[in-house]
Amino acid sequence: SNDGTIQPAVKIKVNNCGLPCFQPDPTQALTLQNQDGTPGNLVGIGFADNDQDELPSAWFGAQLNNKTQHYGSLVFRTRGSGGFAEHMRITLDGNVGIGTGAPSAKLSVNGTANNSTGSWGVFSDARIKTEQRLFTDGLNVIDRLRPIVFTYNANAPFEAEGEQVGIIAQELEALAPYMVSTTEHGDITDLREVNNQAYVFLLINAVKELKAENDRLKTDNAAQQEQIEANAALLQELKAVLQAEASK
Repeated sequence: SNDGTIQPAVKIKVNNCGLPCFQPDPTQALTLQNQDGTPGNLVGIGFADNDQDELPSAWFGAQLNNKTQHYGSLVFRTRGSGGFAEHMRITLDGNVGIGTGAPSAKLSVNGTANNSTGSWGVFSDARIKTEQRLFTDGLNVIDRLRPIVFTYNANAPFEAEGEQVGIIAQELEALAPYMVSTTEHGDITDLREVNNQAYVFLLINAVKELKAENDRLKTDNAAQQEQIEANAALLQELKAVLQAEASK
């Protein structure tokens, strides 16, 4: 206890401490405050290996985004062979970033996400949908895509090692603008990101187009085969007639 109470009613009770700690809301058991208030500053709790080590092995806390409105993000850091680094963040918008400090969706993952069992599900019930129109793009988009091998550079909102396979969003935007959206990061106000889910439906339509073309070719081939067989039969008849005439 730090409020003069010899026998506090809870395990830890902090009141009017010299540290930047306070309890402005009775629903909060404990509040940590960075009194500097400069946007970008951090305040949190670290976990050290032992009482002689001042370097935390792990840390979580808040990062101030706006002093006036009290906006902030929740940050998680751990220490490994690469040093002390942030590995997860929940932004003021409620977006969760794993491996990235600038998530642009409810869940943004920089790296490989594994799902060893089960599956990723998306609500698709007819009762919650209002159909607008048929989606008809397929080969017209797939045939013009330009897959490349690339590496992310210093402008990326995250660190990534090794070669990646993908496309250029600006090129895809010219073909399928509904697959590309923009977000802000640093000095880039229109950083493009891709909705890869649409690729599945592009491929479905492309396969259906190829099947229709294959069915047409099979029909044409069958008709041509019938004509060839009819011509062959006629040729045999003519040959028989000629042989009969020659034997007279």
